[in-house]
Amino acid sequence: MEASNNGIENRKRLLDSNRKENTRVYESREEFSDKLHTERLSNIKSEALNTEFRDENSKSRDRELVSRSSLRVSSSDEMCLNIVNSSKENSLEYQHDESEKGLREDGLEIEETNLELEETSSELRETNLDLRENSMDLRGKSMDL
Repeated sequence: MEASNNGIENRKRLLDSNRKENTRVYESREEFSDKLHTERLSNIKSEALNTEFRDENSKSRDRELVSRSSLRVSSSDEMCLNIVNSSKENSLEYQHDESEKGLREDGLEIEETNLELEETSSELRETNLDLRENSMDLRGKSMDL
C-alpha cells in the first residue's frame, strides 16, 4: 500500500514538474514571439523612415535639376533674342534656336511629370509599408488567439 502511495506521489510530482516545464516553454515561446513581432515592426518603421529620407533626397535633387534646367532655358531665351536682334537676322539659326527652346521646355515638362510620378511612387510605398505593418499586427493578434 505504501509502495503504491509512493508511486502515486512520484507520478504527481512528475506531472507537476512537466506542467511547470510546459508552462515555462510556452511563456518563453510567447516572449520570443512578442520580441520577434516587435523587431519586425521596428524593421518596417525603419524601412519607412529610410524610404522617406530617400524620397526627400530625391525630391531635393529633382528640384535642383529643375532649377538648373530653368536657368538653361532662360539663357537659351536670351540667345534667341540676341540672334533676332543681330544684324544678320539669319532665320535658319533663329528657327533652330526656337526648336531647341521648345525641346528644352518639353524636357522641363517631362522632368515635372517624373517628379509627380516619383511622389506618387513614394505615396504608394508608404501605403504598402502601412499595409505590411497592419498585416504584421493582424498576424500577431491571430497568434495571441
